[in-house]
Amino acid sequence: MQEQKLEYNKSYIDVLETLSAVNPRIKVVKNGDKLTIMANNQASNFCYIMEAPVSYFNMPVEQLGFIDFNRFKKFYEAMSSKTVSASLSVNVDDDGSAVDMIFKNEARSDKLTLRLGDTTLPTFDASFNELAEHSKDVSVEFDEETINELQRKISIIGADYIDVSANENVLNFNVYTMRSADRADYPIFLSQPAAKQFNLKFTAETLNLLPKGKYNIEIDADGCLWLNQEREDDIKLQIMLLAEE
Repeated sequence: MQEQKLEYNKSYIDVLETLSAVNPRIKVVKNGDKLTIMANNQASNFCYIMEAPVSYFNMPVEQLGFIDFNRFKKFYEAMSSKTVSASLSVNVDDDGSAVDMIFKNEARSDKLTLRLGDTTLPTFDASFNELAEHSKDVSVEFDEETINELQRKISIIGADYIDVSANENVLNFNVYTMRSADRADYPIFLSQPAAKQFNLKFTAETLNLLPKGKYNIEIDADGCLWLNQEREDDIKLQIMLLAEE
């Protein structure tokens, strides 16, 4: 077994921490000069695909798995200080698989060792591949304030579901709970009218899992929201939300 250093970009760790709310089990796959992560939540109605340059998490193996990324973040924070971030390295077995991740701080002599996960375990529902070709019945941009406001309304109502409906130039989000008649409407006016009218039902949890940020959104009237996050770095994040049947 050989210990090999791992160089990283802190922003990559921050994004993974946010996405660990979707699925704490994360598998990072190296494809040439690109890193890819594909995962969905337990209900299989929220899926994300994240890509980044290899330099953002330059691991010495082709695949690396985390059993629970929240534990990685705890270890990382424990070995970081205000002035020095934790240094990372990986124990690589003779077969080329990553076994452990070692956390160190150059100003200290201690270290932490995190057992890594089995990369053969699935994190992604293959049926999401069918959504790559989707209709664009509505195209709209969401700024971070819009996401914040929708999630705030979910919290205020204690919402179970959100109905997303389109009628010409209005896209409406009806946030409600099955436990009472409480509800909130959040209309958004479209610059281009919807290609068709529709009414889709989503669990409130799916929208609550959205990372903060700005998105370009395409809605397929057959039951899918396709979100592309706008970012200033080289991370590409795509999210797919499936409506209830």
